[in-house]
This record gives sequence, structure tokens and C-alpha cells, in this order.
Amino acid sequence: MAINYKIQNPITEIEFLWRKHINPLVSQNDLRNAISCIAREGNTYDYILFTLQYVINNGLVLNYPNGLRYYAGEEDIKQAYIKANLPNNDIYSFKADTNQEDTSFSFQKKKSGFQNILKGSN
Repeated sequence: MAINYKIQNPITEIEFLWRKHINPLVSQNDLRNAISCIAREGNTYDYILFTLQYVINNGLVLNYPNGLRYYAGEEDIKQAYIKANLPNNDIYSFKADTNQEDTSFSFQKKKSGFQNILKGSN
């Protein structure tokens, strides 16, 4: 029977997944240093966790913690992370205002060109 659970702390989950799927012999200090280094580069811990899960799920080669930095910089993984974190098309949906009031709009284009530059007009 499979037990489905999610560890609340991303760092602890990264360590758990690393030991289970990558290399149980790597020291905790080396792994945490690599995680900290990736985080200092501007990545969130959730992104680092996603990167590790992506590597595991896609069977990519990863033997040492510093290799995770390489994958964290990959554009394909960044795009997959963005796509995975998009709400269900909410970002693209909008509601049109069905208010029937007459709305007037006017736009006056500024004349531009060489003559306006010489005149010094705004």
C-alpha cells in the first residue's frame, strides 16, 4: 500500500528524495551547501524541489549535489515549472463588462516627424 504524503519543509523533502532516488552516500552538509548555493542564485526552495523531481521523473543523470545547479539553470525546467504553477487557465481568462452605458473615447495623435523636431514642440 502506497502512502501519499508531502513533507512540509522543501529542504527536508529535497534531502529525502535525494537519498531515496539519487545517492544515499552524499553527506548532508554537501547537499545542503548545494541547495543554499542554488537558493543564493535567486531560486526558491520550491523551484529547487521541482528541479529535483523533474530530474528524477525524467531519468536525467545526476550523481552529485552540485549537478543540481546545472539543472536549475536549464530553460526547459524553468518553463516546465512556470507551466506547472499556472492556475487552471485563470491567467488567460477575463470577463467582459456587459454594462450597456455609452462610453466615449477620443484619441489625438501627436504629429511627429522632422518638422516637429525643428519646431521644438512636445
